[in-house]
Amino acid sequence: MPDATPHDLRHTWASWHYCLHRDILALKEDGGWATMEIVARHAKKMPDAYREEIRAWWGLESGTDLARILVPSNGN
Repeated sequence: MPDATPHDLRHTWASWHYCLHRDILALKEDGGWATMEIVARHAKKMPDAYREEIRAWWGLESGTDLARILVPSNGN
């Protein structure tokens, strides 16, 4: 069994997206989820201290406008 599954990565993506953007409606749309309940199940609130590390991991330069990071929807 792998240490991380694609579903685990989707949860990470959702949490990181919310940490960067703080826009729950954009997260719902970008993640392709039908309800806010599903969004809440996938995304967890992270401290702002992680923002710069997430930006660096995604290759976003500090101080630039945040481009939305999209992930293909799995229908959930």
